[in-house]
Amino acid sequence: MLASLARNGERSLPFDLANATLDDEEETPDERAAVAEANAALARGDARPLGEVRRKLGL
Repeated sequence: MLASLARNGERSLPFDLANATLDDEEETPDERAAVAEANAALARGDARPLGEVRRKLGL
C-alpha cells in the first residue's frame, strides 16, 4: 500500500482498496494482537497524520 501511495499519490488509495483481493486466511493470534494494539493506540489518540508519515518515509 505504501508503494502505491508513493507511486500514484493519495488519489489511487480508494481504487487500490476497492480492487484489493480478499484475504481468505484466518487471522493469526499475532495479527489479532497487532490489531488490538493499533485500536488501543487510536483510542488513546496516538496517531499520526498521513502527511507526517509520508514525510518521514520520504514520500
